[in-house]
Amino acid sequence: EIVSALHSGADVVAGHVEVYARDDRRPHPVEAYELVHAFPQETYVRRGGGSVTANLATLRTTFDAVGPFRHELYSGADIEWGQRAGALGMSTVYCRKAVVRHPARDSFGALNTKLRRVIMGRHERNVLDGAPEAAPWPPLRSLVPPVGALRRARDPRLVTQRARAGFVIGEFYHRYAAAWHHLRLAI
Repeated sequence: EIVSALHSGADVVAGHVEVYARDDRRPHPVEAYELVHAFPQETYVRRGGGSVTANLATLRTTFDAVGPFRHELYSGADIEWGQRAGALGMSTVYCRKAVVRHPARDSFGALNTKLRRVIMGRHERNVLDGAPEAAPWPPLRSLVPPVGALRRARDPRLVTQRARAGFVIGEFYHRYAAAWHHLRLAI
């Protein structure tokens, strides 16, 4: 599917990443959270041409034109690379039929590690792009409970009541762990 999309004229192809839990009927809250939120390739492409390398393909000529990944970034070099490609006029397409299966993170510690890495990587990118060295304070909205989680808990990937409840717990954990990492970075 990816090769077909490249032959059709795409410069970069972002394939679908299907996240799965060890047991979709009894997922850990972090697994439930990731079933709904992890690797939103279609959204990344729509918002600016980014893509995660979990399912990304390009041509050598495109890679040479865009240049290498920014090795100095702790995280997010794949998204930054895709956005750089877009800024150069390269076309990125989302290919739903090109599927890679990826296990969900399955512990609070694993999600915490990811959040620290992603938040630090984003800050590093901002600084490299000219932002002040000091990180901003987390926005006040990051302290508001994620009540929208109750609505999103109806997602069809959450196949049991236990999975839906776990998802809500995962949403709360994600919200406040991210706020904590933003606060630590600002301090």
